[in-house]
Amino acid sequence: ALGVRGGETARDLAVEAVAAAENAAVERAWVFGQIKALQLKLAYLSDALQRDGVNATCFDCREPVTRKEPEPVVWQESLKKDGDGKRCLLYGDTEDGAVMVAPKGSDKWVTLHELNRVRRDGADGARQVSDLWYGQYAMRYEQLMGRMPLKGVAAAMVLNHPHGVKFLLAGAAGVGLTAFYKPIEAITLRILTSGFVWKRYHIWSQFLYWPLPMKLIVYRQIAVYLWKVLTNVEKQIHTALVDAECDLLEEVHRQAVEDAEGWDDADDDTGGDEGFDE
Repeated sequence: ALGVRGGETARDLAVEAVAAAENAAVERAWVFGQIKALQLKLAYLSDALQRDGVNATCFDCREPVTRKEPEPVVWQESLKKDGDGKRCLLYGDTEDGAVMVAPKGSDKWVTLHELNRVRRDGADGARQVSDLWYGQYAMRYEQLMGRMPLKGVAAAMVLNHPHGVKFLLAGAAGVGLTAFYKPIEAITLRILTSGFVWKRYHIWSQFLYWPLPMKLIVYRQIAVYLWKVLTNVEKQIHTALVDAECDLLEEVHRQAVEDAEGWDDADDDTGGDEGFDE
């Protein structure tokens, strides 16, 4: 074989040429893939802009964006009946007798219990409720909460504030400490001066001589554990308050709907839905 370029043969050069051609083909395929992905992204962006009133094909002649503000919701409510065709937007079929609500004029219903439970789930829950009707309505709940008894109003006041449950826990702890300060002080002193504690001085006194970094690690672990306990307690109280509020809402509105439908039946009106204003 003839040697070229410092010992390379013609066969080696051919192999290198084939490898370079394969690499170039792979690179071209990658570039074409990126171009297609970019075109797809631009198509999605153009579609979104056109829905907002922007002519994405000619930015020099684009039209002003006119977004319709969502209209305040006016709720209508009804009881779920067998064969009435009402389905919950959140969970589909629901049991008969459940209180269902929908914006007035809409045929998209949701159970009142689940609507209230989802909307109490922070910002994500409020967004999820708004998305049920594609953001057409500005969600307002004063109409639904207006019939609540006093205990329901108290629960709503706590739940309406983002840190309401924390304030409730802090207030309960303050009242408890104030009311039972003397018994707590007596029990604490009794424990600290008990023989059970001081007979085991050789065990717990070792902690006093630990280096500061070790003590900080222990303090941090204790703080993390206490924070987890308080967070779990807060979640349980929040869940209990939401469940109680949902039950009260369903109870008062079921009675109101039954009274309204009974009145309608007396007038031979079979509409079955009640729209109520503020």
